[in-house]
Amino acid sequence: MESKEQIQSRIKEISSNGLDFSKKYFEAFDKRRHVVSKLYSAGAHLIWDGNVVDGEANIHNFLIKLPSTEHYLESLDVQPILDFVTKGQKSFIAVAAGKVKYGSERARIFFQTFTVTAENDTWKIISDCIRFQT
Repeated sequence: MESKEQIQSRIKEISSNGLDFSKKYFEAFDKRRHVVSKLYSAGAHLIWDGNVVDGEANIHNFLIKLPSTEHYLESLDVQPILDFVTKGQKSFIAVAAGKVKYGSERARIFFQTFTVTAENDTWKIISDCIRFQT
């Protein structure tokens, strides 16, 4: 069993990695959309304001069709998922909120939660849920 210090160290490491990953995600989404799907696991699930999209290839095809975007993050929180839940698999949940502008539309408030896990030492999104405030 890990000591309290070991757990705290892992939490700090995963939280830092999660913040870096999340910032990379939003930057890619806004500036290099064609590579965003590479951040998703092959079997990932995306729920886009109620629309379900499964699998990296389908997620890519869905996202690439969206208008250009500008995200304005107002809140970003990353929480590691502890080993006893994931059986040792490094994972975290990221929760983002802010405004996003699609093409020439007015900015909309969005909320996004994604679950990310390490696959062969690379962070991959396994679940992504985006909702817009109406």
